[in-house]
Amino acid sequence: MYPGEKLSTYTQERKAFGKRSSLTLNQRIHVREQPYKHNEIGKAFSQSSKLTVHQRTSTGEKPYKCNDCGKAFSERSNLIEHQIIHTGERLYKCEECGKAFSWRRIHTGERPYKCNDCGKTFIISSRLILHQTIHMDERPYKCDECGIAFSQSSKLTAHQVIHTRGKPYKCDKDGKALSQSSDFHIHQNVHTFKKPNKCIVYEKAFNQNSKLVTHQRIHSGENFDKFSG
Repeated sequence: MYPGEKLSTYTQERKAFGKRSSLTLNQRIHVREQPYKHNEIGKAFSQSSKLTVHQRTSTGEKPYKCNDCGKAFSERSNLIEHQIIHTGERLYKCEECGKAFSWRRIHTGERPYKCNDCGKTFIISSRLILHQTIHMDERPYKCDECGIAFSQSSKLTAHQVIHTRGKPYKCDKDGKALSQSSDFHIHQNVHTFKKPNKCIVYEKAFNQNSKLVTHQRIHSGENFDKFSG
């Protein structure tokens, strides 16, 4: 290397990590590579350990048990954090004020664990996992065609394909798809407020002929026959 020449970012990172596995993991973070995939829901992770933890959330498996109170956890780190309750140990001391805390983040205010659904943040991962259970039954994205609801807008979009197959006429206003051009033009009257179907008795107008026919049934049989003829 020539004097004054800087190491490339990759070379600097290579020197910073002692193990090849650590370097590989770090590179995945940069390129957002997620090779470990959950077979049931399709969610992917950069580390196999994170996939394992996620699967335990789905199955309810909690292999790490506290010997003092019997409480179980899906992650070993959560068990260690929990055990501080029983020992009263204060592992972290602030160099600025001298106070000691069970968790360093309590004093610094750092909340690195963020919920992707609502944006709420937490000091420790176990509290985030507990919080996420409230979103499991939330399904705010509802299909206008069949009423089925979904937790994510992307899942609703994927679902809506089953309704648009064989329906080439799509409304630009509300996304409704129709199989026939005549139905498409009738539907557009809803947005343009056009009411071409008029009742000659009351001078009332409708955007669809079927609505006019329904309205005409309020008249006497004599008048209805006159309109029908």
